[in-house]
Amino acid sequence: NQVKHQMIGAGYYDAITPAVIRRNILENPGWYTSYTPYQPEISQGRLEALLNFQNTVMELTGLPIANASLLDEATAVAEAAVMMYRANRKVKNGFFALDARALPQTLSVVRGRAEALGIPFVITDFADGLPEGDLYGVIISNPGHDGEVRDVEPLIKAAKDRGALVTVIADLLAQTLLTAPGHQGADIAVGSSQRFGLPFWYGGPHAAFMAVSKGMERNLPRATPPTASPCRPASSTSAAKRPPLTSVPPRPCWLSLPVPMRSTTAPRACVPLLTACTTRPPALLLPVPQPA
Repeated sequence: NQVKHQMIGAGYYDAITPAVIRRNILENPGWYTSYTPYQPEISQGRLEALLNFQNTVMELTGLPIANASLLDEATAVAEAAVMMYRANRKVKNGFFALDARALPQTLSVVRGRAEALGIPFVITDFADGLPEGDLYGVIISNPGHDGEVRDVEPLIKAAKDRGALVTVIADLLAQTLLTAPGHQGADIAVGSSQRFGLPFWYGGPHAAFMAVSKGMERNLPRATPPTASPCRPASSTSAAKRPPLTSVPPRPCWLSLPVPMRSTTAPRACVPLLTACTTRPPALLLPVPQPA
């Protein structure tokens, strides 16, 4: 076999992960051994890794909300086009403009998704500015397929002045040096996480990221947000309609399990990881019988 340099490009870039990072982050046993005293909990380590991924994307894109990855960059851009179509309440029955400098697979996937949903669009390189007409969204690739880095802030401002939402296809490695899309006024930022040093894996998709501005979080797919709010407050329902103390209410939070508790005090606080957490069921707070 002859080892040769990979020159494929187009969203796939060879990378070398330093051994110290690979061992102390990717292969760190602390992800799955240090959560409980009686058994390893890799699921909690995976959840923490997803939160770290989201926080990193939020910092690099300058946007307040990020999700826990999508299939690949091409489908992430298609999701962004549909999100802008649904979220834009200023421009109805309009079209979106897609940057011709996006990757070839991105152009193909977005074209197929838009045609299947009946959403009109145009593909342009924005050399002459924005196209005329009712524009509900703009998708800009920076850097482009040719590697050129442009100052897209004037283009974003022009799109916002016309009531359009803006998506920037960003490069995570380039964002360590470039101005974040969120700081330039973009509403959505998408791209591939392969630039974090992921190997080629003999082809196949690499996880994409998506970050959005405030107000679009309800349209964001696959988010894993931590909750900063306390436990769900008690309902004002009368005592006659409340379930008896001996019953266990449905558990929407998988971290709140009915574990026996020898306590007569207030319930424990929720585990601040999932938005669906509730308090411990009242049945676990009954007085513990004392020995005679």
